[in-house]
Order: sequence, then C-alpha cells, then structure tokens
Amino acid sequence: MKDEKSEISLLKGIPDEFTAFHWHGDTFSLPEGAKRLFESEACKNQGFIYKNRVIGLQFHLEMSNQTIRNVIENCRDELVKGKYIQTENEMLDRADLLKESGQLMCRLLDNLEKTITV
Repeated sequence: MKDEKSEISLLKGIPDEFTAFHWHGDTFSLPEGAKRLFESEACKNQGFIYKNRVIGLQFHLEMSNQTIRNVIENCRDELVKGKYIQTENEMLDRADLLKESGQLMCRLLDNLEKTITV
C-alpha cells in the first residue's frame, strides 16, 4: 500500500508511520470500494479512503493536553488494564506527540481543501 499512498493527494506530506492518540473500543469493516490507509497492531482498520475524496480515521489528531485530560475525566471507567490501554500518566506524559499530531491534522485538512472545486 505504501506505493499507492504516494499517489493519493489527500496524503501528501503525511508520513507512512506516525503515532496518534487512540481512544476507542469499537472497530469497523471497510466500506465497499474503500482502501485501507492506516492500521495498527491493536486495530486493523485505523483509516481508509473512498474514491480519493472521502477519508475516515479512527484515531485523534486533534488532541491537546486539555482534551486528553477531559477524556480521562469523563471516561476514566474505560481505563482498565490491558495490552493497548495506557495509564493516565502515560497518556499525559506524551505531550511531545501532540504538536506533530496537530501538524498532521493541518496538513490533512489543507490537502482536503485543495480537492474542493467550486
């Protein structure tokens, strides 16, 4: 898929591998005709593209320290011990990833904007 990704305009400037914030207990099957873009060990379908114009993501590029704190506060009961579940401190200690995630989100949105024709 790596070669195919380089041809997808929505992914211009998006690295093949990056670390993103995840908080979900559900997953999905790819819609018919969609192509998988991102996956992780924990979740096979992390992102897809449909007809080079629709993108679906199951991770969060928009997170900040405050939004992570808000999610922890409101969903603390979901923080049960598990292979892919981090502690509160582990999540909050990875603030270094938030800037990169925000930049990736902006790049993705800029790429999406370039596909719009009026």
